[in-house]
Amino acid sequence: MVKTILIIDDDQDFAKACKNLLDSAGYSAEFETREQSAIDRINKIKPDLILLDVVMSNETSGFSIAGKISADPGLKNIPVFFLTGYFKEDTMREQESDIFSRFPCVKAIIDKPVKPGILIEHIKKNSIPIR
Repeated sequence: MVKTILIIDDDQDFAKACKNLLDSAGYSAEFETREQSAIDRINKIKPDLILLDVVMSNETSGFSIAGKISADPGLKNIPVFFLTGYFKEDTMREQESDIFSRFPCVKAIIDKPVKPGILIEHIKKNSIPIR
């Protein structure tokens, strides 16, 4: 059985490229580009991992989605990786440690742009193996 990964990012080109990468690596990937539909999509497909952008329609969209995931008993155990450029600024780096305590579902923060091999390495390292 192949693990399912849901990419939530308003940049459709990035989401498609990420999906293609993950599919070619043996994962089953899907994407959602509308943050308003993100929770419904998560509930529908029950992914094994979510790659979530932070900045979508506003600067905190991803935080809002992560908060809903963390608060939902049926979703809170799905690991989330923030895949974003949000934390690249030095002033944002100091917030990283706070993110993990505020959003228990968030297991990793990966900076965009990310090299394909590094993304796959993060996924494998954080116990999302291909079966």
